[in-house]
Amino acid sequence: MSFQFGPLNYLVGVVGLALSCTWCFAMLGGFTCLQLPYGCPTVIFMGTSDVYVAAGYAAFVVFGLPWMIQIGIGFLWPMGVLWPSKITREQDGELRKITICFRVVTRGDSRELVRQICQTNKRLLMSLSQEDKLRTRWRIEVVTDKPIGIREVLQDYTNIREIVVPTEFKSAHNTKYKARALHYANEASDLGPNDWIVHLDEETLLAESSVIGIIRHVNEHTFLDAHKKRIGQGVIVYGHDDIINLPVTMADSIRVSDDYCRFRMFFTLGYPLQGMKGSFVVVPVDVEKDVSFDLGPEGSITEDAVFALKAMQKGYKFAFISGVMREKSPFTFLDFLKQRRRWIQGLWLTVLRKDLSARNRILLFIMMVNWSLMPIIQLGGYLLVLFTRQHTMIYITIRTITLGIALWVYAFGAIHNFDPKRHGWIFYIGAVLATSFFAWYFAFLECLASVWATPSFLWERTFGFHVVKKEYKGMGASHVSGTFGTPASTRTDDQVPVPLEVLTESSARDNNYNNHNEPTIHTANKPLNGGSGPIHHKRTTSTADLPSGGLSMGRGNNGTELSGFRPKIASYIQLNQNEHEVPEQIDIEMGRVPKQQKMPTGANNIDSNNNYHCSVNDVEMGLLAEDNTMTTQVMTRKKGRRWLRLPWGNKR
Repeated sequence: MSFQFGPLNYLVGVVGLALSCTWCFAMLGGFTCLQLPYGCPTVIFMGTSDVYVAAGYAAFVVFGLPWMIQIGIGFLWPMGVLWPSKITREQDGELRKITICFRVVTRGDSRELVRQICQTNKRLLMSLSQEDKLRTRWRIEVVTDKPIGIREVLQDYTNIREIVVPTEFKSAHNTKYKARALHYANEASDLGPNDWIVHLDEETLLAESSVIGIIRHVNEHTFLDAHKKRIGQGVIVYGHDDIINLPVTMADSIRVSDDYCRFRMFFTLGYPLQGMKGSFVVVPVDVEKDVSFDLGPEGSITEDAVFALKAMQKGYKFAFISGVMREKSPFTFLDFLKQRRRWIQGLWLTVLRKDLSARNRILLFIMMVNWSLMPIIQLGGYLLVLFTRQHTMIYITIRTITLGIALWVYAFGAIHNFDPKRHGWIFYIGAVLATSFFAWYFAFLECLASVWATPSFLWERTFGFHVVKKEYKGMGASHVSGTFGTPASTRTDDQVPVPLEVLTESSARDNNYNNHNEPTIHTANKPLNGGSGPIHHKRTTSTADLPSGGLSMGRGNNGTELSGFRPKIASYIQLNQNEHEVPEQIDIEMGRVPKQQKMPTGANNIDSNNNYHCSVNDVEMGLLAEDNTMTTQVMTRKKGRRWLRLPWGNKR
């Protein structure tokens, strides 16, 4: 399910936490102790087993409770789930001058994956642009160490760019890996200081909720001074698409809750005291260039956390963005462990950086102590279970807090991590219950990563940037009905437009349509097919079948009927300079059919001969393809204003 975090999610989190703790309190005998006249018996620590119990208490209190308290407060934290501010008309005009750059960073090894992900994200962005929900210019930048030929796939669009990092490029501080590519991209990009960058991993899929959340964030902070602009981040889910490894995906449910609780709490306060993730990061261009990703070799392992702490040290604040983006969990347990190992090692290097103030690192240090000593915490928990002979109220209270939060943090994450519309309600309910039941097993996996990472950090002192495998067999099946190139009409978060019924009125222009006297359309004064004059369109009718995800209109030169809408449609055939019919292909999948009927900005210029002209700005807005074909060729009059109308449906 896709959503923007709001009051309902907050209510679910609070009520669920209360129910989880109540259940644990009852299972541990808390209500029985409350009914006894003198409470629970007190354990006297005298035997060997009692020493183990004391060690268990110490482990939980010293190492376990700090993280648990952060998560518990995060569930109760109301900030970040309030109703968003509205966009005024004046702000709306200014927003259209801003460019949002969705920047994907890759080594270039997963070439096909990046192509498909960019194509899917491009479709969504074009759809939202044409619906007037994405009220800014936008582009997709792919920053790669190896050329992947993204323009070969998306060659019809000018707002797709590939930046190849030269092999000989070396920053001033010898930055490596992803941070090196990000630093080079800032030097090579032509974005202005008022533009924004949205950082994505190579497998990150946008959702409508995340794009809307980004627009709201940009609206709130674009018109502020540089040091008042906030860096934003939202929630990422891992089980909304194809699930390659179900147990690992369940284990990643804790990351969803961590985003919602811990990161949301710190970001709404404005301070990323424990770092941030490396994707779904929304940064003003001038802020990113000021902070810089030239972080040195030791800052290149977890460049996201170092960047966040540096930005905080420079006085920049952070904010929480409602909405979700979608990624995939590691495909194997080994990749799962290696991923955690890199995080632990990189974050320890961040904690030990001398160029960051101690007060900015203290909470991250506490978190890393907690994470690194997680095996001891788990051992303490097992000792409490195995060797405690009599339950005391102190024991019950500690176990209630830890078990209640631990169970609910996985359950709440699983509720949002899996999608019932994608996998079905039976699978969804089973996955949520299984995630809660096997929380102890997933915690054990996290312990294994800590056992591996901490000794290697202390003694081996060898670090690397392990990239988990992203491509898989049958990769075409995705969140969109079967293939990356076929949008699904059943999703609500990134659903592409579907044909709208034409709304017509009796007017002189309608009579002209009925008589096939169409206006001439000038597409930015650049005709198709290499011609030198304006492109003329004539109207025909045909009946065709609508394929999954696509809409093509008209007939080809060989008389073959193209796919189209099932009802009778009014389709258009372009005539080249030799008056030969060339079919105009308007495709939902390519984002050329708008859901809203309102005319896009820049396409409403009408000359004295009643000809329509498109602005070059429409190319940058994603409303016009690189070949200057318009998104729609039908325009009618309604109450004295010009509107776009799609040519389907019956006249009424």
